[in-house]
Amino acid sequence: MTTSGTPLDVPAWLHLALWPALAVWVGVLLWRRHRGTWPRSARLGLVLAPFCVLTDATALWVSIAWPGPESNSLVFALLWLAMAVSLTAYMALRAHDDGDDDDGWGDDEPEPPWWPEFDRQFREYVSSRRSTPRDRSLV
Repeated sequence: MTTSGTPLDVPAWLHLALWPALAVWVGVLLWRRHRGTWPRSARLGLVLAPFCVLTDATALWVSIAWPGPESNSLVFALLWLAMAVSLTAYMALRAHDDGDDDDGWGDDEPEPPWWPEFDRQFREYVSSRRSTPRDRSLV
């Protein structure tokens, strides 16, 4: 039987290991993300998404069911679990930005044959419009 009245007692010393472990886990996720390896997986993120909701709901339910300070250890342990699952899912679902604005449809097509002439005429048009000052009076 537990002493706090909650279904599970989490020893206070365990939190001294859990929270630093979460910080290390986030560091590993960021490092792996920077290298372009796991956890960039939409499938993993979609599998973890229901667990995010479940762990958040469980932490909320436990904090409502046992509102006293004696249940804080269990609530914080559940919040730790919710944060670990949520951060992993976030990193898995987050799109990798490699600076390329490619739409993912393969190689860019070559420019059409009329493009160089059009580009030259357009640049001439823009430069000729800039050289004439506009009248900005409100008459």
